[in-house]
Amino acid sequence: MKELPDYFVQVPEALALVEEGVYRCSGVLSNEQIKYLDTLHLKTVLILSVEGPSRAFSQYMKTKGIRRIHLGMTRWQPNLGWKPVSEELIKDALECLLDKGNHPLLIVCSSGVRETGTLVGCLRKLQHWNFNSIVYE
Repeated sequence: MKELPDYFVQVPEALALVEEGVYRCSGVLSNEQIKYLDTLHLKTVLILSVEGPSRAFSQYMKTKGIRRIHLGMTRWQPNLGWKPVSEELIKDALECLLDKGNHPLLIVCSSGVRETGTLVGCLRKLQHWNFNSIVYE
């Protein structure tokens, strides 16, 4: 793919505002999508998938002084049966998410859906959303 000029940026896939200072998106980011992250003024990136971020994304976080919390690697468990993610991953991720000292925060996983969606669904349950609204989001 042809590289775009510096004044063009591309919004990351599945990017959404979860709450004030909390965003979510797919962890697979192109260089143009990484440039967009500057507009969010991130302090922390919470990685929920086992896979690490791309070299470009890692370099971006390092250059910008963004704290990287990679829970997917430390909390991964094989053979969870019917569970999409481990309870430990969600518990630890919720603690990071609810700590305003980590905001503005970006939640990522490889697809932007599985682990991230489960975490956001649990947050919504804590906020007393009804189940249909949680599933719809």
